[in-house]
Amino acid sequence: MPNHVTNRLEIIADNETVQKVMNFLKGVNEEDGTPCHIDFNKIIPMPKELLIEASSSGKLGMEYLTAMQRKPLYTQDDLATIQRVEELQEKYRKEMLQLGASYLSNLEKYGYPTWYEWSIATWGTK
Repeated sequence: MPNHVTNRLEIIADNETVQKVMNFLKGVNEEDGTPCHIDFNKIIPMPKELLIEASSSGKLGMEYLTAMQRKPLYTQDDLATIQRVEELQEKYRKEMLQLGASYLSNLEKYGYPTWYEWSIATWGTK
């Protein structure tokens, strides 16, 4: 998904009300100076716990933890995931499993593991 989005917002009101709405919606400019005309968090706030790295390593950590919960009824996919994770260096594996645990917690609380899935489902954009 690209980092640019075009939306059309039509506000039918007097100029003063339109200006109040636009001031409310205005976000903080990007680090490079790109203006943020609408901050979706002002409309539907994103839970802070979802603001974590969205990555394949976090997904793999979540899959590993889920597979381990099925013991001893592992599927072939479970066994492949377990082997793949257990072959990793300990430091990397530990970080991956911590991220995976956060994904699972977020999935249980909010229905989405990270900001990425939540924002697409909730706002229609990342």
